[in-house]
Amino acid sequence: MADSEEALGSAVAMLIDALQRAGVSGTFGPCPAADLEAVARDLPVSPELWSLYGTSGPLDTVDIPAPLGGIILTPARGLVPYQSDYRWHGNDGHRMVGWPDEWVVIADHSGDRAHDEEENLARLLIAAA
Repeated sequence: MADSEEALGSAVAMLIDALQRAGVSGTFGPCPAADLEAVARDLPVSPELWSLYGTSGPLDTVDIPAPLGGIILTPARGLVPYQSDYRWHGNDGHRMVGWPDEWVVIADHSGDRAHDEEENLARLLIAAA
């Protein structure tokens, strides 16, 4: 776990630095515990995801311009609605067949949402940088 936290911290620091150099506004820091607790009522929150949002997650929506469409990072309070059409159906809310329980959508790239798959979370953040 310590290695994961160190990798996440390093990846987030690189992302913040890259965003600042690119002139992209975004505020990162510890998300309110109440937001994380509300998310945990509806979604599986891995230790890595809890660590990311609990220490240095986006505090507001961050829109990162990128080739072929922007990347949008959502704050913790936006995680539950971000699961629509991935974890559950957007119209009637039924659980989508084939969506792994441990996956949680944390970002959007031109409508293709990125999910937290524990070993890939740091790579996702580094790729965004």
